[in-house]
Amino acid sequence: MIIPKHTVSLLRDTYFVCVLVLTIGAFASLFLDTGDLATASQGSPFLKVLSMAIYGIALVRVFLWRNEAIGLLRENKALVLFLLLIVGSTVWSIDGSATLHTWATLFGSTLVALDLSIHYPLEKQLRLVCVALVLITVMSVVAELLTPDLIPGQDKEGSAWHGVFGVKNVFGKTVCLTVVACLCVIRKSFVLRLLTVVVGITLGILSQSTSSIGYMAIIGATFALLPILKWKPLPRRIALGGVALAGLFAVYFAATNLESVTAALDKDPHLTGRTDLWEYAIDCIKEKPLLGYGYEAFWTYDSVPARRIREAINWDSAPHAHNGYLDLTLGVGIIGLLAYLALLTIFAKRAYVYFASGSEDYRRWPLTFLAFTFFYQFTEGSMVSAGCLWVIFCGLMLSLNSQRELAFVENEAPLLAVRFGSRLSIDIP
Repeated sequence: MIIPKHTVSLLRDTYFVCVLVLTIGAFASLFLDTGDLATASQGSPFLKVLSMAIYGIALVRVFLWRNEAIGLLRENKALVLFLLLIVGSTVWSIDGSATLHTWATLFGSTLVALDLSIHYPLEKQLRLVCVALVLITVMSVVAELLTPDLIPGQDKEGSAWHGVFGVKNVFGKTVCLTVVACLCVIRKSFVLRLLTVVVGITLGILSQSTSSIGYMAIIGATFALLPILKWKPLPRRIALGGVALAGLFAVYFAATNLESVTAALDKDPHLTGRTDLWEYAIDCIKEKPLLGYGYEAFWTYDSVPARRIREAINWDSAPHAHNGYLDLTLGVGIIGLLAYLALLTIFAKRAYVYFASGSEDYRRWPLTFLAFTFFYQFTEGSMVSAGCLWVIFCGLMLSLNSQRELAFVENEAPLLAVRFGSRLSIDIP
């Protein structure tokens, strides 16, 4: 029996959409009490088995296409070195087993991204991400409207929408990411793009996630201003200078009028305890500034320094510093933070070249995604974790190569698939 090529392709697409849905944390609260730090630290046996199965499949597939995988990794030495630094932090970690375990899941997510980048060009990656995110958003709306008690949430969040997640902020993040992806997929339709942003803001309001509304404003501005990068040098510099000045003024105004700004947003000046977390986290960074406490080791349930912070601010379930850059510095120190920022810089340069090399709207995706994740990490957790953001980031990072993209466009398949076309169909005896 021979399975047609288009069927194999459809099955592969469906598989990756399901993986993306799972890595973003949809339905996790059905198997795990995300509001209880002690329970969450143990994890869910079902989710662990499912994750191992996904990582195992990714490992096998990457091994089968190892020549392409090795080529991609050689082109992305900064990413490889960053992952080696993270696993190296096991040596000085205050909880070596936690660091090694979380690195293993991060490595598994990187394998998924590597598998994704081997088989799909950037445009197709975007479409798969968009399908997964729209599917999650639709399921979240249906769940809230028809079965609001089906997905467990946190009691302290009251009537805030949390969709198919256990926490409203995760739902807000997902809505933002959905808006990003849809804006880049929709072609030349101002009305549809405006409708997408309006729907996103509406869901952000229903989730009572003020930060997600702010992120959507940043996303919309970034998407609209990207064409400036293609202007002639002098007008481009003037325009970018104006945008930078406007941004600095906005930050200065917010910093000097924090109480009035937060009051207008119906928030407390401490940003729901975030500023207290940041203050204590910075003090802990000063104790181990260069190498940190070990990747993902600081905020474990049994961590002594983390327990002191939780007791000091009376927030027993604080899972992280609610600032990805502080969390990363706590884990791998200033050296790790600088390595991460260097990785983002490389990504930004490649994304700019990719955007400038064509007029298609989907070329805005890497830069818009980077803008979202860059600002998102100022008030939420780090992107460097075994989740959807890391999978998307690594998939883009590994694929942002003009020659590789050209090969996909010309052949509509990876080079190895052209060379060994028989692998595109499966013979079943």
